[in-house]
Amino acid sequence: MNKLEENVINLFGERGQEWLEQLPWIIEQLTQHWSLTNVKQITHQNWNYVAFAEKQNQGPVILKISCDKQLILDEYQALLHFAGLGAVKVFDINRKYNALLL
Repeated sequence: MNKLEENVINLFGERGQEWLEQLPWIIEQLTQHWSLTNVKQITHQNWNYVAFAEKQNQGPVILKISCDKQLILDEYQALLHFAGLGAVKVFDINRKYNALLL
């Protein structure tokens, strides 16, 4: 078991296990939704799924998916507040899948 799986299961229990099982499908849905290509998961993930990707007409982006809806909503609000000044720029949120496009 990798660190992401261990942490998500320890924190969220059965809900975390279900999220991990659905994660490949969620990634596929978001890849299609945002027209992403070349999606490459980063190594050493602890709490969220994070991957580098390419988006047509935008170049490199980061896909971040969380089991925790509130965490993503809070992060989204914070990143909107900073508007890319001293923080990563947020392009979009997908509330259904608790995901950010950065």
